[in-house]
Order: sequence, then C-alpha cells, then structure tokens
Amino acid sequence: MILIGQSLELSLPRLLPAMRARDRAPLLDRVRRQIEAGAEAIDLNGSVHADASDLCWAVRVTWDTLPGVPLLIDTASPALL
Repeated sequence: MILIGQSLELSLPRLLPAMRARDRAPLLDRVRRQIEAGAEAIDLNGSVHADASDLCWAVRVTWDTLPGVPLLIDTASPALL
C-alpha cells in the first residue's frame, strides 16, 4: 500500500499566484506537510487553469526538493498532458 497525499490543486487561490510568480515556498510548504503527515507519494493536479509551463515548474521544484518521492501528475485537460 502507498499513501498518496491529497491532490495538490495547483490552481488553488494560494498556489496559482505563487506558482505564476515562481515562488516555490507555498507549494513546498504544502508538499512537506503532506510528507510529514505520512504521504509516500505526492499528487500534483494541474487542473484546467494551469498551463504546461506551470505544471512543469511545479513538477521540477517538487522533484528537485524531494528526489525519490513518487509524483503523480493529473489534470482535467488532455491538452495539458
């Protein structure tokens, strides 16, 4: 069994502006809280509001900060995938 953190919706009002400004602190704060709560993998949700550069940035920041933590990437947008 793998415990996956709750979907980190990148379009949340607290995350989207920070992500667009490339401020990694809010994203990493949420990721670290999930890891501390027992998550073994992180789900990054691009939603329909993020664009490819936003999602790629979030993946890179998370992976660079926590290498080895599995990332699940999802979105409601087939074009974004």
